[in-house]
Formats: sequence, structure tokens, C-alpha cells
Amino acid sequence: MRLLRGKRIAIDPGHGGQEPGAVGPTGLQEKDVNLRVAKALKDILEARGAEVVLTRRGDETVSLQRRAELIREARPHLALSIHHNASPEPFVNRVEVYHPWTRWGPSVDLAWLVAEKLSKALHLPKAPPLPAKYSVFKAGVEPFVLTEAGYIADPEEERRLRTLEREVAEATALADAVTEYLTAPKPPRVEVRLGRGWVEVRGEDLCPLSSEAYLNGERLLPFLNDEGLRFRLPLLPGGVHAFAFLPRSRHGLSGPQVLKRFAVRRAPAAAAAAVLPSEAPPGKVKVLLLVSLFARYGSPIVDGTEV
Repeated sequence: MRLLRGKRIAIDPGHGGQEPGAVGPTGLQEKDVNLRVAKALKDILEARGAEVVLTRRGDETVSLQRRAELIREARPHLALSIHHNASPEPFVNRVEVYHPWTRWGPSVDLAWLVAEKLSKALHLPKAPPLPAKYSVFKAGVEPFVLTEAGYIADPEEERRLRTLEREVAEATALADAVTEYLTAPKPPRVEVRLGRGWVEVRGEDLCPLSSEAYLNGERLLPFLNDEGLRFRLPLLPGGVHAFAFLPRSRHGLSGPQVLKRFAVRRAPAAAAAAVLPSEAPPGKVKVLLLVSLFARYGSPIVDGTEV
């Protein structure tokens, strides 16, 4: 089945040439493992119809800047950078996946999917995907993840990494994650309606548990109803406020962020004044009069609000 026909995927085998990367207890070099897995992954993806671009095809030194340029020039639908980690502690071993510095979006979705597939296929625990500022991410491609599929410094893991079985298992898990991500239904499109004291969000295939909403940067919890998701708004002071909704589908795909700004106008119900300086010398002097207006229940009316 050529499920990935028309898709272009960039694969970056980490290190190479004069940069061996991590080294195992008996001398296995990360650069060699990264390249073998990348080539195996390339074969699987091409068999599924994808076009694959590698940042290196042999044991050569490629700068981080050049890797980012190659990935950006390829204009891929998805990018992966393949690595294998090390630790001063010899028996640390787990799957780690990193994404560009954001807490939401396509790269985060792909990172969770890749971590799950690798953990299951390699029988290793996984750490939650984390944001990072790796130089290769400067390619500016979405989605883009960097994998650390095991610790080469662990003696047992190094032994496994020498085998064809381990290489194929890792490459297949990555290929399955890529295929599932690229063939999943499209991200949800949503409609946001503002009411008196509430905001309602509607959309097909919307996941209420993983979608997120924020009011002025503070997280809001939803109430489910037959129409979709409804968010109650707290008593807001006068001024301009921002409601942001980050949709995610039931298939784990993020849709475009929806941002709604709205103004709250409240009539002044009280005022407070102060004079600076509070004690002026006798005679003609200039003083500063500060007046603050408050709406009902004491909420302040911010500067610039028409009253």
C-alpha cells in the first residue's frame, strides 16, 4: 500500500564524519547507528510511496547549519532527526523525543505519537516529549521532532543496537508514526461564539479533553453540552480581553489557534482620588491629581476605556 504517495519526508541522521556522537561501552559509535536506522527508515517510507531526503548518506561531517538548510530547502511535509543518547549513569535507558520550543502544535502532536510507537516497539519506558532549541530545528519545518531512541551508553542497549532486529524495529516504529500522522483525518476547524458571561466552541471531531482554552493567558475548564464546549467567563474588569482556543482532534492533531478579542464596558460606580505631592508648600504650586474609577463590585476600569 502506497499510503504516503505525494509526501516528502526529511530524515537527519545525527552526527557523522568527525563527530561520532555518543559512544557505547565497547566502542559502538552513535553516528553509525543513526545512519543505519535512517537508511532502514528511508527504505520503509519509500516502499509506502513517500519521497525521502537525507541530510547525509555516508560517514561525512555535515554542520548543523547545513543540515537545517538542507531540510528547509527540501520543503518536506515532516522532518525527523535521529539520535541515540548517553548518560554518565551506565544503566539509564529510555526513549526521549524533542520538539521545537512550543507547548502546542503539529510538532508536539508528532512527538507524542513517535514516543508512544518507539516505547512500545522497543520495550522501553518513555519520557514525556520536551521542547528544545536544537540548531537543526532552525530549519523552521513543521512538524519536526528529534528522537533519542535509547541510550547507547547502557551495555544491554548497545548490544541490541548492534543487531539488525533492533534497527528494523526502530525504523518500523518511526515509519508507523509518520504514516499514522500523515494519513490521519485533517485537524479540526472550529467556530467560536461569544455570549454574556460565556464562550461556546463548536467543531467536528473535536477532543474536549486535549483541546485547551485560555482567557488572558489563564486556563479555562470547559462544560460539555450538545452544541460543543462551553466556557464560563469570570466577572471581568472593563477593557479588552483575549480568548484563545487551541483545538485538537480525537486523532491527536492540532488545528489552527482561534483568537477572539472582545471589550467589556462597565459604567463607573465609584471613584478614588489622590493628590501628589500630598503636602504642598504654601503658595502657587502644581500638583498631580490621580483619579481611579471602579465599576460595581470594585473591579477597576482600566485606562483608555470609554466611560
